[in-house]
Amino acid sequence: MASLLRTSAAGALGCLSVLAMLHASCSSDPSSSAEPTDSGAADAREDRAQGDSTIDAFVPDSAPTKKRVFVTSKSYSGALNGPTGADAICGGAAGYAGLAGSWKAWISDTTVDAIDRIADVGPWYLVDRTTLVFSNKAAIVALPLHAIDVDETGARVAADAGISASLVWTGTDETGHRSTRTISANLCLGWSNGSFSQSGEVGTLSKTDRDWTGGYLEECRTTHRLYCFEQ
Repeated sequence: MASLLRTSAAGALGCLSVLAMLHASCSSDPSSSAEPTDSGAADAREDRAQGDSTIDAFVPDSAPTKKRVFVTSKSYSGALNGPTGADAICGGAAGYAGLAGSWKAWISDTTVDAIDRIADVGPWYLVDRTTLVFSNKAAIVALPLHAIDVDETGARVAADAGISASLVWTGTDETGHRSTRTISANLCLGWSNGSFSQSGEVGTLSKTDRDWTGGYLEECRTTHRLYCFEQ
């Protein structure tokens, strides 16, 4: 009988030990599974924070681009191959000087006015991007704030360069339209003729009054500069 009691007691103690071990194992499971959960949450919060930071960092540049305007360093006869040919001359001059961008010549013919060829993407500065010439497209017909007397290389055309060196083919009056005193023959036949028998309207690069863009006629065989506007 005593032996049976000892055996039963030992069995009971064994069961209690097993139950204690099971209890400890069960108690440790929630804490061990909580750590990955908390870690995952922390990672998720970090990812969200990084995502928010990336979005906040993307702020569009709302500052207006400073476009440039220059007068070509070289001179050309009235045979410009039309306004598009004049655009190509401007683009070539800008590219040679290392000026990126798209460029349009300030020139009118019988089919299009200079003002309509220029997009409203100003303000326009001399190539130093410091000297303001026109604050916007509307300001072009309100006369320049500074003479367009600097070429694509940044060199200023000397004030004493002479009349011929200061003239610019435009075919355009101060309103930006084909000059009312300019008939077809006064546009070097659509800027395709370089003979002495035809004439074209010119402006003066040293002027800031209405003469900056027109006021004189020159034989198409003479060579003059072009105004070039960045687009």
